[in-house]
Amino acid sequence: MKKLIQKLLIIPMLLTLIIFYLYHTDIDGMPAPQTVTAPSEILIGEGILEVYNNSMDEMNKTGEVNETEEAKRFSISIKGDLNITRDTVLKLVAEVNNTTEISRCNYWWYEGKELIDMGATLEKAFSKGEHDITVVVRDANGTETNSSVTVNAYDYYSIKRLNYDPHYGNLLSVEKQTMNHQGMYVLYDDGTYLKEYSFYDENSNLTERTVEYYLYPSENRKISYTYDDNANRLTSQTFDAQGESIYYSAHTYDDNGTVVTTKRGTNENDLVDEDYSMYEGAVYYEDPYVVTPSEEDQVAKDIIELNDNGQVIYEELYYGDAKAVNKMSYDEDNKITRSERHSISSYDSRLQIMDYNKDGQVIKKEIKYALEDREACHYMTESTYTSIGQIESEVSTFLGGVCPFIDDVKRVFKYDAEGVVINVKANIDGEEGTGFTTLKVVKEYTNELDI
Repeated sequence: MKKLIQKLLIIPMLLTLIIFYLYHTDIDGMPAPQTVTAPSEILIGEGILEVYNNSMDEMNKTGEVNETEEAKRFSISIKGDLNITRDTVLKLVAEVNNTTEISRCNYWWYEGKELIDMGATLEKAFSKGEHDITVVVRDANGTETNSSVTVNAYDYYSIKRLNYDPHYGNLLSVEKQTMNHQGMYVLYDDGTYLKEYSFYDENSNLTERTVEYYLYPSENRKISYTYDDNANRLTSQTFDAQGESIYYSAHTYDDNGTVVTTKRGTNENDLVDEDYSMYEGAVYYEDPYVVTPSEEDQVAKDIIELNDNGQVIYEELYYGDAKAVNKMSYDEDNKITRSERHSISSYDSRLQIMDYNKDGQVIKKEIKYALEDREACHYMTESTYTSIGQIESEVSTFLGGVCPFIDDVKRVFKYDAEGVVINVKANIDGEEGTGFTTLKVVKEYTNELDI
């Protein structure tokens, strides 16, 4: 620092000499009128420029040294999501830089001036609002450093799934899911068909659910619930779009929380008793749709073949008039490499052939299916995976027939740090095309419920 100050003091002196030199020289470097430039003045001017250039070079070198020293300085950074829902445990990690003995570092976490934890990791739930967090670290030599962040705790968080047309890139719909601090749904909106709200009491019991339909608002419903002190549901009442009660049920329980009686009706003044006290345990009903076939109508028996390792290599399975034939192949390590599944019924036929990699993941899937009186649809999908087993890309290829929802398209998947899909990009122009984003996932925190 002392050398830097000395060099900075040279600059005014150099400027003064330069002005003196220029006073005796015109713009083009020729002697000014009625002025004779002495050789000594020329030497002075050249010397001034040399001293100035050398000084600037040394200053630049000093700055580079300072930047290098800053990069090597003992420091700390805080890693982790700084947004969270209230009363939910947040994990922050203190990452130390430029110390040889990290294991001998000591850590102190503060909220404001209050010590809240010690150690390299902070795990703490925060109340709603902003929280200023600081970590102080001391290394084995007694050197201290610190870092600060602001944590924001909210009432809700939402996941938005933006769906785009793979051909034109235009936004088709927005699906939104909003959860409270306990991870329970408070809003589900599929963006096209319905929107559903849920409300809870302080004990996390569902107290109200409202369903709104975009295209059929006359079908909107609201359901209200009440509970006893043991969280047993006492009543359930359903209202139509006009607010009229269309269903009501009331329950009573014994000391073990088992339903004793139930009353049902359209409202609380029109109820019919259902008495369960005569039953000591669970009540089972015969399925009225199950038909026991006669001996003449018995279907063929299933066939299952195993290899020497007990693995299924061939199956014939019968379901009424439907039949499924499955074939499986394995490698020398007893890992599946290929499967063929052929399902046949009176109204459709479906063939599915799948190839697997060494990790048991499907890398190629070929499907051919046909409905009764319709031309078969034939297509193939090939997939690649990341090092941790997530789908990296998926290529669909149309092979023939009539497939209304199948295109030649490549999809590339992107994930967040928690392994959740946040973006899917579709390419219908081949490997060189730019493609369109077909899915984008956005996570947001808020204190306001979009009602």
